[in-house]
Amino acid sequence: MKQELQEILEYFWDKWYRSPCPYTLEIRRIDRGYHKPAKRLIVIPEWAIENIYFAYSYIIHETCHIRQGHYHDKNFKQQETKMLKEFGLAPIYSRAYVKELRNSNGQVLWKRGYY
Repeated sequence: MKQELQEILEYFWDKWYRSPCPYTLEIRRIDRGYHKPAKRLIVIPEWAIENIYFAYSYIIHETCHIRQGHYHDKNFKQQETKMLKEFGLAPIYSRAYVKELRNSNGQVLWKRGYY
């Protein structure tokens, strides 16, 4: 799973910057994920990889911070939604974070609190 998520990170980096991705991904037993630009590191919590669709969403969210910055504003959500769409995922948001993921047919693939 770690390699698959690292490849998603590298895919977007290459798409945006056309250069090798300097970031590495770590999966740890923590409550919340984060990204540290100075260390070129993205960390996602172990619990986030229990559902493949949510794991994709999580790495895409953290990768989006590289391009869009820290704030979860309208531009951030638009960029994140576009990125998710490339993987066949349609997000439904509650404020800043995805609360549900659907496929192109509207089928719920992940919903906070249920998967």
